[in-house]
Amino acid sequence: MAAINFPDSPSVNDTYTVGDKTWRWDGTYWRILALPSSINTIIKDADNDTKVQVEESADEDIIRFDVAGTEKMTLDALGLDVVDDLDVHGNITVDGQTNIGGHVIPDTDVTYDLGSATYRFRDLYLSGSSIDLGGVTISSDGTTVTIPNLAVTAGIPAGSIADGAITAAKLSADLFTNVSTQAGTTYTLEYADLSDFIQFTSSSAVTVTVPPASTEGWAVGDTITLAQMGAGQVTAQGDTGVTILTSTFARTRTLYSVVSLTYLGSDTWMMSGDMAAF
Repeated sequence: MAAINFPDSPSVNDTYTVGDKTWRWDGTYWRILALPSSINTIIKDADNDTKVQVEESADEDIIRFDVAGTEKMTLDALGLDVVDDLDVHGNITVDGQTNIGGHVIPDTDVTYDLGSATYRFRDLYLSGSSIDLGGVTISSDGTTVTIPNLAVTAGIPAGSIADGAITAAKLSADLFTNVSTQAGTTYTLEYADLSDFIQFTSSSAVTVTVPPASTEGWAVGDTITLAQMGAGQVTAQGDTGVTILTSTFARTRTLYSVVSLTYLGSDTWMMSGDMAAF
């Protein structure tokens, strides 16, 4: 390559052009301004394995980013396509679709947000057992959503999810009053009966057992209604450790008598209504 004879004693910002190259004098060095046409579509390192390339083939309109011989990312009219893990070192503003072929990992723990109070994501599509919220895994099998050790302070009574699973039966028990019928002479209440109106149609005496909160997760204020719809009187009895308070006998008085059981806490219930006298 022939030597280039730059002008002597240039002034700051003077330019000098030879062929398709132009230099500018910054007061100390001549610095190149225009690159030759062969470099207009690629920026690369000495061994050509790390580079930014515009249009690998004619008019494909794609910018490619290669690192150590591997294409890591492309940018086209549809958006950004990350071939490997995306390491986030600050804000990423996306106006369209970004395809990522690896993990999205911030460079600092508990620092960045996904979306904001003003600009939120619309839908989030995840596989089961894939949300780790502060070290707790929220999972779903397609029917039941499981949230371990969830504490509920309002809305759904805490007992409905004390075992960590929100099921259709438990939500139904919490939100609706259901009318059910029992034809047998014995019955053990369960959480699904919460707020229900249970009709007992047996012609013989019926015994209803109330289990402890340790098995059903009763919450203070839970109520279940029992109705005698047959000739058999309905008697309520507590399981081991469970107390039922009543001013009379804990059983219905006659056909069509209705009584209520209300949970007071500490495995203690109050029974009231049309009950048998002493």
